[in-house]
Amino acid sequence: MDNYKKKLVQIDLIKLKINSLIELRNKGGFNPCFNLNLLWRNFESYIEYIRYLPSKYLVDIRVHSGHAFFSNNWAADYHDGHKIKSDDEALDTKLVKKYLEHVKDIPKKYWCSESRSSEIVSQIGIKYGDYLINRDIVKEQGCVSNLYQLGIIDLLEKRDSVVVEIGSGYGQLAYQLASKIESNICYLCIDYPESLFWSSVFLTVNTIEDSVFVYSSDDIHLEINELIRKYKYIMIPNYLINQLKKINQIDLVINQNSFQEMSEDQVDSYMSILNESNIEILYSYNADGQNQNSELKTRIFDKLHSQFFGYPSINFYDKFYLNDCKSISLKKLFIGSKLKNIKNLDALNLDGDVYISGIKTKLN
Repeated sequence: MDNYKKKLVQIDLIKLKINSLIELRNKGGFNPCFNLNLLWRNFESYIEYIRYLPSKYLVDIRVHSGHAFFSNNWAADYHDGHKIKSDDEALDTKLVKKYLEHVKDIPKKYWCSESRSSEIVSQIGIKYGDYLINRDIVKEQGCVSNLYQLGIIDLLEKRDSVVVEIGSGYGQLAYQLASKIESNICYLCIDYPESLFWSSVFLTVNTIEDSVFVYSSDDIHLEINELIRKYKYIMIPNYLINQLKKINQIDLVINQNSFQEMSEDQVDSYMSILNESNIEILYSYNADGQNQNSELKTRIFDKLHSQFFGYPSINFYDKFYLNDCKSISLKKLFIGSKLKNIKNLDALNLDGDVYISGIKTKLN
Protein backbone atom coordinates (compact mmCIF):
# COMPACT_ATOMS: atom_id res chain seq x y z
CA MET A 1 0.00 0.00 0.00
CA ASP A 2 1.50 3.37 -1.00
CA ASN A 3 1.82 6.25 1.45
CA TYR A 4 -1.20 8.14 0.09
CA LYS A 5 -3.51 5.16 0.54
CA LYS A 6 -2.13 4.56 4.03
CA LYS A 7 -3.01 8.13 4.95
CA LEU A 8 -6.57 7.62 3.68
CA VAL A 9 -6.95 4.51 5.82
CA GLN A 10 -5.57 6.34 8.86
CA ILE A 11 -7.96 9.26 8.34
CA ASP A 12 -10.92 6.88 8.05
CA LEU A 13 -9.89 5.38 11.38
CA ILE A 14 -9.52 8.83 12.99
CA LYS A 15 -13.08 9.69 11.95
CA LEU A 16 -14.36 6.55 13.66
CA LYS A 17 -12.33 7.22 16.80
CA ILE A 18 -13.46 10.83 17.10
CA ASN A 19 -17.09 9.83 16.65
CA SER A 20 -16.67 7.26 19.42
CA LEU A 21 -15.22 9.92 21.72
CA ILE A 22 -18.13 12.26 21.04
CA GLU A 23 -20.63 9.48 21.69
CA LEU A 24 -18.88 8.52 24.93
CA ARG A 25 -18.96 12.10 26.19
CA ASN A 26 -22.59 12.58 25.23
CA LYS A 27 -23.60 9.51 27.25
CA GLY A 28 -22.53 11.39 30.39
CA GLY A 29 -20.42 10.20 33.27
CA PHE A 30 -17.72 12.86 32.88
CA ASN A 31 -17.44 16.36 34.24
CA PRO A 32 -20.13 18.24 32.25
CA CYS A 33 -18.01 21.39 32.20
CA PHE A 34 -15.98 19.77 29.41
CA ASN A 35 -18.95 19.61 27.07
CA LEU A 36 -18.90 22.11 24.21
CA ASN A 37 -19.45 25.57 25.63
CA LEU A 38 -21.74 28.08 23.94
CA LEU A 39 -18.95 29.66 21.91
CA TRP A 40 -17.68 26.39 20.49
CA ARG A 41 -21.14 24.95 20.04
CA ASN A 42 -21.79 27.86 17.71
CA PHE A 43 -18.44 27.44 15.92
CA GLU A 44 -19.09 23.75 15.49
CA SER A 45 -22.40 24.42 13.74
CA TYR A 46 -20.39 26.02 10.91
CA ILE A 47 -17.71 23.34 10.53
CA GLU A 48 -19.17 19.99 11.62
CA TYR A 49 -19.80 18.90 8.03
CA ILE A 50 -16.05 18.80 7.31
CA ARG A 51 -15.66 15.73 9.54
CA TYR A 52 -17.96 13.86 7.17
CA LEU A 53 -16.09 14.66 3.97
CA PRO A 54 -14.48 11.69 2.18
CA SER A 55 -10.92 11.11 3.35
CA LYS A 56 -9.49 11.97 -0.07
CA TYR A 57 -10.51 15.57 0.63
CA LEU A 58 -9.25 15.51 4.22
CA VAL A 59 -5.67 14.72 3.19
CA ASP A 60 -5.53 18.44 2.46
CA ILE A 61 -7.11 19.38 5.79
CA ARG A 62 -4.90 22.46 5.98
CA VAL A 63 -7.00 23.91 3.15
CA HIS A 64 -10.18 23.51 5.22
CA SER A 65 -8.61 25.15 8.29
CA GLY A 66 -9.01 28.57 6.68
CA HIS A 67 -12.77 28.16 7.05
CA ALA A 68 -12.86 26.27 10.33
CA PHE A 69 -10.59 28.59 12.33
CA PHE A 70 -12.15 31.90 11.46
CA SER A 71 -9.27 34.17 12.47
CA ASN A 72 -6.78 32.15 10.43
CA ASN A 73 -8.22 32.57 6.96
CA TRP A 74 -5.43 31.99 4.43
CA ALA A 75 -7.04 33.60 1.35
CA ALA A 76 -4.79 36.69 1.46
CA ASP A 77 -1.71 34.48 1.88
CA TYR A 78 -2.72 32.49 -1.19
CA HIS A 79 -3.14 35.60 -3.33
CA ASP A 80 0.11 37.18 -2.09
CA GLY A 81 1.97 33.94 -2.72
CA HIS A 82 0.92 33.94 -6.36
CA LYS A 83 1.63 37.64 -6.79
CA ILE A 84 5.15 37.64 -5.32
CA LYS A 85 7.78 36.14 -7.63
CA SER A 86 11.11 36.61 -5.83
CA ASP A 87 12.76 36.81 -2.42
CA ASP A 88 13.34 40.54 -2.97
CA GLU A 89 9.61 41.07 -3.49
CA ALA A 90 8.86 38.90 -0.46
CA LEU A 91 11.14 41.06 1.68
CA ASP A 92 8.91 44.05 0.92
CA THR A 93 5.83 42.42 2.47
CA LYS A 94 4.72 43.12 6.03
CA LEU A 95 4.22 39.40 6.63
CA VAL A 96 7.77 38.34 5.74
CA LYS A 97 9.23 41.34 7.59
CA LYS A 98 7.34 40.28 10.71
CA TYR A 99 8.51 36.67 10.28
CA LEU A 100 12.16 37.74 9.92
CA GLU A 101 11.86 39.93 13.00
CA HIS A 102 10.80 36.84 14.98
CA VAL A 103 13.63 34.62 13.70
CA LYS A 104 16.59 37.00 13.47
CA ASP A 105 18.07 35.98 16.83
CA ILE A 106 17.36 32.25 16.81
CA PRO A 107 19.07 29.31 14.99
CA LYS A 108 17.62 28.34 11.60
CA LYS A 109 16.70 24.91 12.91
CA TYR A 110 13.89 26.62 14.82
CA TRP A 111 12.53 28.60 11.88
CA CYS A 112 8.97 27.56 11.03
CA SER A 113 7.57 26.88 7.58
CA GLU A 114 4.26 25.58 6.29
CA SER A 115 4.53 21.89 5.48
CA ARG A 116 4.22 21.42 1.71
CA SER A 117 2.18 18.25 2.09
CA SER A 118 0.57 18.64 -1.35
CA GLU A 119 0.53 20.93 -4.36
CA ILE A 120 -2.58 22.64 -3.02
CA VAL A 121 -1.16 23.31 0.44
CA SER A 122 2.09 24.53 -1.13
CA GLN A 123 0.20 27.55 -2.46
CA ILE A 124 -0.86 28.82 0.98
CA GLY A 125 1.72 31.46 1.64
CA ILE A 126 4.64 33.52 0.41
CA LYS A 127 7.78 31.67 -0.62
CA TYR A 128 10.95 33.10 0.88
CA GLY A 129 14.05 30.98 0.36
CA ASP A 130 13.18 27.48 1.54
CA TYR A 131 10.33 28.75 3.71
CA LEU A 132 6.61 28.98 3.03
CA ILE A 133 5.27 31.78 5.19
CA ASN A 134 1.66 32.65 6.03
CA ARG A 135 -0.18 34.23 8.94
CA ASP A 136 -0.44 31.00 10.90
CA ILE A 137 3.26 30.33 10.48
CA VAL A 138 4.13 33.81 11.75
CA LYS A 139 1.83 33.25 14.74
CA GLU A 140 3.43 29.91 15.63
CA GLN A 141 6.91 31.29 14.96
CA GLY A 142 6.15 33.91 17.58
CA CYS A 143 5.55 31.15 20.12
CA VAL A 144 8.59 29.08 19.11
CA SER A 145 10.82 32.16 19.19
CA ASN A 146 9.52 33.17 22.62
CA LEU A 147 10.16 29.67 23.94
CA TYR A 148 13.69 29.80 22.57
CA GLN A 149 14.46 33.25 23.95
CA LEU A 150 13.14 32.29 27.39
CA GLY A 151 15.44 29.25 27.46
CA ILE A 152 12.57 26.76 27.44
CA ILE A 153 13.58 25.05 24.18
CA ASP A 154 17.10 24.60 25.55
CA LEU A 155 15.61 22.78 28.56
CA LEU A 156 13.56 20.53 26.24
CA GLU A 157 16.64 19.70 24.17
CA LYS A 158 18.59 18.51 27.21
CA ARG A 159 16.33 15.58 28.10
CA ASP A 160 13.43 13.41 27.05
CA SER A 161 10.45 15.67 27.49
CA VAL A 162 6.67 15.79 27.62
CA VAL A 163 4.81 18.82 26.27
CA VAL A 164 1.07 19.31 26.71
CA GLU A 165 -0.93 21.75 24.61
CA ILE A 166 -4.43 22.53 25.84
CA GLY A 167 -6.48 23.73 22.89
CA SER A 168 -4.28 22.56 20.01
CA GLY A 169 -6.41 23.92 17.17
CA TYR A 170 -5.64 22.13 13.92
CA GLY A 171 -2.17 21.10 15.16
CA GLN A 172 0.17 23.62 13.53
CA LEU A 173 2.09 24.54 16.70
CA ALA A 174 2.33 20.88 17.73
CA TYR A 175 3.87 20.03 14.37
CA GLN A 176 6.24 23.01 14.26
CA LEU A 177 7.59 22.62 17.79
CA ALA A 178 7.80 18.84 18.10
CA SER A 179 9.42 18.43 14.67
CA LYS A 180 12.24 20.80 15.62
CA ILE A 181 13.23 19.37 19.00
CA GLU A 182 16.04 16.86 18.45
CA SER A 183 15.73 15.04 21.76
CA ASN A 184 12.89 12.60 22.37
CA ILE A 185 9.65 14.50 22.83
CA CYS A 186 6.07 13.41 23.36
CA TYR A 187 3.51 16.08 22.52
CA LEU A 188 0.02 15.69 23.98
CA CYS A 189 -2.85 17.58 22.35
CA ILE A 190 -5.93 18.09 24.55
CA ASP A 191 -9.14 19.48 23.12
CA TYR A 192 -12.81 18.90 22.48
CA PRO A 193 -13.12 15.71 20.41
CA GLU A 194 -14.64 17.82 17.63
CA SER A 195 -11.48 19.96 17.53
CA LEU A 196 -9.16 17.02 18.16
CA PHE A 197 -10.30 15.68 14.79
CA TRP A 198 -8.47 18.54 13.08
CA SER A 199 -5.12 18.17 14.83
CA SER A 200 -5.29 14.36 14.57
CA VAL A 201 -5.69 14.47 10.80
CA PHE A 202 -3.20 17.31 10.28
CA LEU A 203 -0.47 15.56 12.28
CA THR A 204 -1.18 12.20 10.66
CA VAL A 205 -0.81 13.77 7.21
CA ASN A 206 2.42 15.55 8.09
CA THR A 207 4.32 13.03 10.19
CA ILE A 208 5.74 9.56 9.81
CA GLU A 209 3.54 6.50 10.10
CA ASP A 210 2.57 5.26 13.57
CA SER A 211 3.80 8.37 15.42
CA VAL A 212 0.29 9.67 16.26
CA PHE A 213 -1.98 7.96 18.79
CA VAL A 214 -5.62 9.05 18.78
CA TYR A 215 -7.73 7.97 21.73
CA SER A 216 -10.99 6.16 21.10
CA SER A 217 -13.72 5.15 23.53
CA ASP A 218 -11.95 1.76 23.87
CA ASP A 219 -8.69 3.32 25.02
CA ILE A 220 -9.62 5.31 28.10
CA HIS A 221 -8.09 2.77 30.47
CA LEU A 222 -4.68 2.60 28.76
CA GLU A 223 -1.63 3.54 30.83
CA ILE A 224 -0.65 7.06 29.77
CA ASN A 225 3.07 6.75 30.59
CA GLU A 226 3.32 3.68 28.35
CA LEU A 227 1.77 5.65 25.50
CA ILE A 228 4.22 8.48 26.09
CA ARG A 229 7.15 6.10 25.70
CA LYS A 230 5.74 4.79 22.42
CA TYR A 231 4.33 7.76 20.49
CA LYS A 232 5.46 11.25 19.46
CA TYR A 233 1.92 12.68 19.49
CA ILE A 234 -0.99 11.66 21.71
CA MET A 235 -4.46 13.08 21.08
CA ILE A 236 -6.56 13.19 24.26
CA PRO A 237 -10.18 14.37 24.58
CA ASN A 238 -10.59 17.18 27.09
CA TYR A 239 -12.85 15.18 29.40
CA LEU A 240 -9.93 12.80 30.07
CA ILE A 241 -7.80 15.69 31.36
CA ASN A 242 -7.28 13.84 34.64
CA GLN A 243 -4.81 11.64 32.77
CA LEU A 244 -2.32 14.46 33.27
CA LYS A 245 -2.17 13.66 36.99
CA LYS A 246 -0.72 10.23 36.16
CA ILE A 247 2.17 11.50 34.03
CA ASN A 248 5.55 11.25 35.74
CA GLN A 249 6.70 14.68 34.60
CA ILE A 250 5.26 17.33 32.26
CA ASP A 251 8.02 19.67 31.17
CA LEU A 252 5.85 22.29 29.49
CA VAL A 253 2.15 23.13 29.22
CA ILE A 254 1.11 25.50 26.41
CA ASN A 255 -2.17 27.35 26.03
CA GLN A 256 -2.49 29.83 23.20
CA ASN A 257 -5.70 31.66 22.33
CA SER A 258 -7.71 28.97 24.09
CA PHE A 259 -8.37 29.84 27.75
CA GLN A 260 -10.00 33.01 26.41
CA GLU A 261 -12.58 30.87 24.54
CA MET A 262 -13.55 28.70 27.52
CA SER A 263 -16.27 28.99 30.12
CA GLU A 264 -15.38 30.01 33.67
CA ASP A 265 -15.84 26.43 34.90
CA GLN A 266 -13.62 25.04 32.15
CA VAL A 267 -10.75 27.41 32.90
CA ASP A 268 -11.03 26.75 36.64
CA SER A 269 -11.06 22.99 36.08
CA TYR A 270 -8.02 23.06 33.82
CA MET A 271 -6.04 25.24 36.23
CA SER A 272 -6.98 23.06 39.18
CA ILE A 273 -5.88 19.88 37.38
CA LEU A 274 -2.62 21.49 36.25
CA ASN A 275 -1.90 22.35 39.88
CA GLU A 276 -2.49 18.71 40.82
CA SER A 277 -0.16 17.45 38.05
CA ASN A 278 3.62 17.27 37.84
CA ILE A 279 4.07 20.28 35.57
CA GLU A 280 7.30 22.25 35.33
CA ILE A 281 6.40 25.33 33.24
CA LEU A 282 3.16 26.88 32.00
CA TYR A 283 3.22 29.10 28.89
CA SER A 284 0.00 31.03 28.30
CA TYR A 285 -0.61 33.49 25.47
CA ASN A 286 -4.20 34.64 25.72
CA ALA A 287 -6.42 37.66 25.77
CA ASP A 288 -8.35 38.22 28.99
CA GLY A 289 -11.56 37.27 27.23
CA GLN A 290 -13.38 37.22 23.93
CA ASN A 291 -16.33 39.34 22.91
CA GLN A 292 -18.33 36.30 21.74
CA ASN A 293 -17.67 34.41 24.96
CA SER A 294 -20.34 35.26 27.54
CA GLU A 295 -19.39 32.38 29.88
CA LEU A 296 -16.06 33.78 31.04
CA LYS A 297 -16.38 36.36 33.82
CA THR A 298 -12.85 36.69 35.24
CA ARG A 299 -9.88 38.02 33.30
CA ILE A 300 -7.50 35.21 32.29
CA PHE A 301 -4.32 37.01 33.37
CA ASP A 302 -5.80 37.60 36.84
CA LYS A 303 -6.78 33.93 37.07
CA LEU A 304 -3.27 32.82 36.12
CA HIS A 305 -1.69 35.02 38.77
CA SER A 306 -4.09 33.71 41.41
CA GLN A 307 -3.32 30.06 40.63
CA PHE A 308 0.36 30.08 39.63
CA PHE A 309 3.59 31.88 40.40
CA GLY A 310 4.86 33.61 37.29
CA TYR A 311 5.91 36.50 35.12
CA PRO A 312 5.35 39.26 34.19
CA SER A 313 4.04 41.01 37.28
CA ILE A 314 0.33 41.66 37.74
CA ASN A 315 0.82 45.34 36.82
CA PHE A 316 3.08 44.79 33.79
CA TYR A 317 0.38 45.19 31.16
CA ASP A 318 -0.93 48.44 32.65
CA LYS A 319 2.29 50.05 31.42
CA PHE A 320 2.71 47.86 28.33
CA TYR A 321 -0.69 48.71 26.84
CA LEU A 322 -1.09 52.13 28.50
CA ASN A 323 -4.53 53.57 27.70
CA ASP A 324 -5.77 50.26 26.24
CA CYS A 325 -4.87 48.13 29.26
CA LYS A 326 -8.51 47.51 30.24
CA SER A 327 -9.46 45.96 26.89
CA ILE A 328 -10.19 42.23 27.16
CA SER A 329 -9.00 41.53 23.59
CA LEU A 330 -5.29 42.35 24.05
CA LYS A 331 -2.88 39.41 24.22
CA LYS A 332 -0.96 38.77 27.41
CA LEU A 333 1.97 36.39 27.79
CA PHE A 334 2.35 34.58 31.11
CA ILE A 335 5.15 32.20 32.13
CA GLY A 336 4.55 30.37 35.37
CA SER A 337 4.76 27.29 37.52
CA LYS A 338 2.90 25.80 40.44
CA LEU A 339 3.19 27.76 43.65
CA LYS A 340 5.02 24.81 45.23
CA ASN A 341 7.54 24.60 42.37
CA ILE A 342 8.64 28.19 41.75
CA LYS A 343 12.24 27.00 41.53
CA ASN A 344 11.35 25.59 38.08
CA LEU A 345 11.50 29.14 36.74
CA ASP A 346 15.08 29.70 37.97
CA ALA A 347 16.51 28.09 34.84
CA LEU A 348 14.64 30.42 32.48
CA ASN A 349 16.11 33.44 30.76
CA LEU A 350 13.60 36.07 31.81
CA ASP A 351 15.81 38.75 30.27
CA GLY A 352 15.30 37.23 26.82
CA ASP A 353 13.44 39.26 24.20
CA VAL A 354 9.86 38.11 23.64
CA TYR A 355 7.11 39.33 21.36
CA ILE A 356 3.68 40.25 22.67
CA SER A 357 1.17 41.57 20.14
CA GLY A 358 4.07 42.07 17.74
CA ILE A 359 6.00 44.25 20.20
CA LYS A 360 9.45 43.22 21.45
CA THR A 361 9.81 43.38 25.23
CA LYS A 362 11.20 41.60 28.29
CA LEU A 363 9.16 40.00 31.06
CA ASN A 364 11.54 40.72 33.92
